[in-house]
Amino acid sequence: MSVFLLSIKGQIERATIPDCPELFVKYQFVYGDDWIVTTGIEEGITQICKRYDPGQDFVFNFPLDVTFKSTNPRGWPQLVLCTYGRDTWGQEIIRGYGVCFIPVSLGSNIKKMVGMFVPEASNTASKLSTLFSGRPPELYDPRILSRNRGREVLRTSSKGCLHLVFNIISKDTQRLAYNLASSEKAITVQVPERTQQDEQRQRADRQSISSVTSQFNAMTANKNDRGNGVQTADRIRNEDGRRQSRQSRRGEQENSSQEQSRPLSPSSNSQPALSPRVTVVRRLQEERQESEASTPGPSAAPRRRNSEMPGSARSKSQY
Repeated sequence: MSVFLLSIKGQIERATIPDCPELFVKYQFVYGDDWIVTTGIEEGITQICKRYDPGQDFVFNFPLDVTFKSTNPRGWPQLVLCTYGRDTWGQEIIRGYGVCFIPVSLGSNIKKMVGMFVPEASNTASKLSTLFSGRPPELYDPRILSRNRGREVLRTSSKGCLHLVFNIISKDTQRLAYNLASSEKAITVQVPERTQQDEQRQRADRQSISSVTSQFNAMTANKNDRGNGVQTADRIRNEDGRRQSRQSRRGEQENSSQEQSRPLSPSSNSQPALSPRVTVVRRLQEERQESEASTPGPSAAPRRRNSEMPGSARSKSQY
């Protein structure tokens, strides 16, 4: 879960309360439901301070140190202050109430003066009781001062003031889109009025700037066009080379298909050309056939006469 941190450091510096020989302060931080105390003390009590001169202030210099974390600024912390003192009979009575918001602005040595007040009796009986007892009316729960509801019926009277000093540090407020301005006072600078010469000078400066900008844009556009032209020429050259190679391959394929589909000429009715070895073998076979056809067969051979036969009777009588 995204949260931001708020660190509050400072001190209760001094108090100006009349008609009081000694004084101490009770304080407590009041905050919304989304705020959580991570470190520090959210309520406490100061030391008792005495003064011997009625014109002097009560100096406390009591430190404050607490750190909160929250998810949104709703319920920003407030500091409720209650001052107590002793009367002539030694009783602790209320000397004033006060409340203030923790500074929203960041920075150090942020001084704040809180007006103190005491409640007044609402009727005559309460006033008589206060007069005889010496105890003024008190609030049952001082945290009611940090809420708007119910404060319109409260009657009060002023009773001095209390001086505080804060040092405020925050973390991760920018990440949650909360901008806590610095507490440093803005420095006002008196700007002299513009003269006619100043206006003319500014107009001339604007014109010169616009002309330089236009020239730069034109140079950039020409450079881009030149680069695009070189790329276009290279692309056209590559496409021409690929087209020529495709045409040459297509021509070779057409030539081969025409040679395969071409009919035989009349002079080529004879047998197709054979290898030299087959030609020699066939020539030998043809010569052998011709030689067999030229020589007479056994039936054509001249017959011998019986007398010339070796086993004939004539031959026997001769022997």
